[in-house]
Amino acid sequence: MKQIFTWIGLALVIIGAAVGAFTGLPAAQWVELAGCAVGLAICITSIVGSSEKKDWKLYLALSSIVVGAILLIFGGMAESTITTIITGVIGLVLLIIGIIPAVIHKKES
Repeated sequence: MKQIFTWIGLALVIIGAAVGAFTGLPAAQWVELAGCAVGLAICITSIVGSSEKKDWKLYLALSSIVVGAILLIFGGMAESTITTIITGVIGLVLLIIGIIPAVIHKKES
C-alpha cells in the first residue's frame, strides 16, 4: 500500500510542479506549500501512531478538523479563533461527560 501511495504522490507532485511553472508564481512558493503539506502529514501520522485505538472516531476527527480548518481559513477566520473553537468544544464535551455520571448517580439515590 505504501508503494502505491509513493507512486501516486510522486506523480501528483510532478504534475503540480509542472503546471505550477506556468502560473507565474515563484518556485519557492510551491516548495513552501509542499513543506507545509509534509508538516501536516507528519502531524497526522504522529497522531495516528500514538493513538491506542485506530477506529472510525479517530479518522473522522482527523478529517473533520483538517478539512474544517482549511475551509475556515479560506473563509477568513484567524488561526487563533479556530484553536479557541476546538479547545472550547473539547472542554465542553469533557464537562458534559464529567456531569453525566453525577446525574446518573443522583437519580439512583
